[in-house]
Amino acid sequence: MAMRAAALKKIQGWDDCIGPGEKFGSGDDHNIAFRLLCAGYKLHFCPQARVVHHGVRPLTYMRQEERRFGHGFGASYVKYLRC
Repeated sequence: MAMRAAALKKIQGWDDCIGPGEKFGSGDDHNIAFRLLCAGYKLHFCPQARVVHHGVRPLTYMRQEERRFGHGFGASYVKYLRC
């Protein structure tokens, strides 16, 4: 994900509760995208861009990862329902 610093500043940066190492460990990118759209910005998907994750986590971590993703995505959506 890449964005202009001015756009990030306008939406008051990253949510301190959502993302790696936070209470809700995932969903920060979705949260930023949603907030940028609400602020009137446009998003562009670039199918040529790639992220390579070196190393593979053991299958035993899969349930933990699913829970982390689910909590993060849930938090990034539910916070707007509460507002």
